[in-house]
Amino acid sequence: MKKNILLLSLPFIAVSLLGCNQEGNKSSTNTGEEASSSSSESEHSIDFSKTLSALQSGYELEVVSTIKYVVTGGSGSETTYKTIENISSSNGRYRHIGYSSITNGEPNKDIISFDEYYTNENEKLVKNTLSLENKIESEKITNNNKEVSWNSSNLNNFFTLLNEDDFVENEGVYSLTGKLNALKRMHLVTQLRGYPYTAGLVLSTFSLSPKKDGTIDFAASFEPYKINYLTEIDVTESFEGKFISAGKEATPISPIEKEEDPLFKNGIEKLSSLNFKTSVKNSEILHKDGRYETVATAEGKVASNGFSYTFYDKNNKISEDTIYYVKDNGMQRVAKYGNKLFASGKKIDSTISSYWPSFKISNAFFEKENNVYTLSKKYLGYFASTNLFTPFVKDKINDLTITIDTTKITIVNENEGNGKTIFKAKEEIVYEGFLAQEDIDISAVSFDSSTLTWAEAIRDSTKYRELATAMGGVNYLNLIPFFGGTYSEASVELGSEFEYIYTAIDSLEEGNSLKERYATELPKKGFVADTDENGETSYILTIDETKKLEIYPVAFEEQNILTGEYTGTYYFAISFLLSETK
Repeated sequence: MKKNILLLSLPFIAVSLLGCNQEGNKSSTNTGEEASSSSSESEHSIDFSKTLSALQSGYELEVVSTIKYVVTGGSGSETTYKTIENISSSNGRYRHIGYSSITNGEPNKDIISFDEYYTNENEKLVKNTLSLENKIESEKITNNNKEVSWNSSNLNNFFTLLNEDDFVENEGVYSLTGKLNALKRMHLVTQLRGYPYTAGLVLSTFSLSPKKDGTIDFAASFEPYKINYLTEIDVTESFEGKFISAGKEATPISPIEKEEDPLFKNGIEKLSSLNFKTSVKNSEILHKDGRYETVATAEGKVASNGFSYTFYDKNNKISEDTIYYVKDNGMQRVAKYGNKLFASGKKIDSTISSYWPSFKISNAFFEKENNVYTLSKKYLGYFASTNLFTPFVKDKINDLTITIDTTKITIVNENEGNGKTIFKAKEEIVYEGFLAQEDIDISAVSFDSSTLTWAEAIRDSTKYRELATAMGGVNYLNLIPFFGGTYSEASVELGSEFEYIYTAIDSLEEGNSLKERYATELPKKGFVADTDENGETSYILTIDETKKLEIYPVAFEEQNILTGEYTGTYYFAISFLLSETK
């Protein structure tokens, strides 16, 4: 997708558009001054009506977009991105191609970031893109569950909305006048920025400079605006380039012309079977000596009745051990603690395939050498992250290879670190054992986690020790009853104003229901309800003459610590306080 790249750019290419209209040399007896005057007149005596008419029939524009960010407070730092984009439009067609952005030097067209082609199909807006299968996929665009009309998209050739009176000429430059209404300006913004229209962007300048050689220079800019990201940032955007065609239809998007490779196809079909075992190793270069060090690993398998996986940290300790199995036309998550299996959460309306990549990928995007397929840099923009190849790692793709052996497929990706290391990171993904995986044994799954201990459920041993210390010891911690039911996974929040143990839930309603059930279990463990003047209830256990344990169950929705906005993620938590009795 294109919307998050930082827009257009490119070194201007002097390309002939409308043909060469230069007149042959003529003899003249004029003085040098008269000749100079005549040359100047000739330069600007262009029939702009013909230029506009040609553009109204269709155009392709190649521009360099420059977007500049200036931090208004603190450091006052500046960052400028430049990007090349090709924009074309004609009757019922609009295509927008963007290339990778740069912050230094001149932009280039080495890597395609996005290529979107919109068409008018029965007055409805249809988006056409090249899929990773090297096929053109089309979808009708909807907004609030309603199909978007072509006319409302602002993608029809904007020159059809303009006439000569909308421009004012000055020394061969034809600029839009300030009289242009807001709807037309919004249409122009959409053509430059792409669909959908970006609210708040206002066209500031827009000019055409037709030349005698048939080329047409282009320039435009938006009104400066501000964004807030931890601090206030001023943003300016401008565009400069040339029309590389006028009077022609926008070129449709098309598949890459490359023959299908039998070995690659066979390998992809094995992956698509979703019956294999897999392993993933995540490594990083943490030191200047260039050595990769393993920071996490994973193992898993997929069978006909479900799949399982185990995550290990850098110390090879289990950080997650999980099963998903098919249950009543859905999937049930199971937390595994040694040989104990506990259902985790409610049945989910999903399938095995919804958790795994589709593996619908064509060799057209790769260069082949023997049995090794290397992703072409040109198509990096199509491959968003490593979760196209595994559900276990979502990391940026940079240098990716697929090696297909008789019994094994190995996928290796290296990148610059993605913010986690100043050096490089690497993922090694292995698939093998195709069509040989037996069903997962789920006969011992329990739907009541009340017998679980906190030591079992809190997999992070460091966090567990810190929790036990905060509680005054393991014996006091174990006085807090486990969540029970299908709430079999626990996490810990320590070191903040509120310290608590928590588990994930789907809604506040679910959390309040769990709170009520949990409250009925507490008196059985010796806890007594205590309601304060605000109607808030905590539960107190008198341990002995000197100590008491107070816990407070609550359901809440997570908030973003930067914006304060609610995230739609919910938890049930138990906060605690061990104190001296008076």
